[in-house]
Amino acid sequence: MKYDMFMGTLAIIVVVLIISGMLISIPDKILRIFEIIDTVIWIIFCIDYFIRLLISKDKIKFMKNNIIDLLSIIPLNSLFKTLRIARLVKFTRIINIFKGTRMLVLISKFQYRTREFLRTNNFAYGVYFVAIIIILGSIGISLMEDISFSNALWWSFVTATTVGYGDVIPKTLGGRIIAVFLMIVGIGFVGLLTATIATFFLTNSKKQKNTYKNDIIDNIKIRLDDFDSITKEELKDMFNVLKVLKDNEE
Repeated sequence: MKYDMFMGTLAIIVVVLIISGMLISIPDKILRIFEIIDTVIWIIFCIDYFIRLLISKDKIKFMKNNIIDLLSIIPLNSLFKTLRIARLVKFTRIINIFKGTRMLVLISKFQYRTREFLRTNNFAYGVYFVAIIIILGSIGISLMEDISFSNALWWSFVTATTVGYGDVIPKTLGGRIIAVFLMIVGIGFVGLLTATIATFFLTNSKKQKNTYKNDIIDNIKIRLDDFDSITKEELKDMFNVLKVLKDNEE
């Protein structure tokens, strides 16, 4: 489970980097750092995929069941760099399409890897709700304050996360109402996230304990099937183990 959460987190980090590069004017130095992070994560995805492919017994079945993972390691970054170096302006739209496709693949990877976490406390619905509110808030603030959508989207995101850099300050009444609503939604989402993380780890901890307990009981049952060959000492040991398990429940 920790592995799935780690891989899902890496996928969403790349999505954030792609969106930032498309919507925000970022200095070349920062873009290079983004590219390095993106490349490192891509290498991790490649290593992860091919190691699992090598150790899998049925490789064809593995590839069918892990199509999203395969798509996420297609080296689209090399194409982006080639077109950028060649300064092929007419391919800008194609590059954006590829970037959008890559984002969808990585989002799917994130959902696949974190599906159990997203189901906890119906957290997925909270994520969708906040995403919709941020987009609607961006549209509203763009119209109210007469700013570009990319700047409005940035403002909505930092406002919902209660960071509030202060680079964009609403001056109209409508803009301030949107800001208050976004802050309330953001605070509520942080509370939901905290509760979901706590519930998720507590639930998985209980599952691990129950799995350990069930394995012990199953082994004892198997031994009892051959009751005639069990010695008194072994019976005594089994009794003590079962007693410990029962005491732990209480």
